[in-house]
Amino acid sequence: MPNLPKETFKPTYAPASVNTRATGDQSFYNSPVWRNTSKAYRDENPLCENCFDKGRLTDAALVDHIIPLPIGDQFSPRNLMSLCHACHNQKSGKEGHADGPLIAYNAGFPVNRLEIFKILR
Repeated sequence: MPNLPKETFKPTYAPASVNTRATGDQSFYNSPVWRNTSKAYRDENPLCENCFDKGRLTDAALVDHIIPLPIGDQFSPRNLMSLCHACHNQKSGKEGHADGPLIAYNAGFPVNRLEIFKILR
């Protein structure tokens, strides 16, 4: 009896990295202006601001917009905060499930930037 060719199973995989950020935002975060702004802010604020508020000393890994783009001001320190990866992931997760910014804002700036620490407890 002849041997039939074995069917080959080719699983379909999702892309290894799915970028949920809009292309326009990605180009902003890769821009020299943002990279310089982010580095300068981290140089001035090297610790995670949320951890520091809780009495922990953790190195900041990145700079985040308190009021997300495109609503929040892009470059003002009033709308920026240094965060470790854990706090950034926590904040981003809460933002992903919210209908808008997590705290009150006016003209692209947080009304009271300390409110964010209450939300991230």
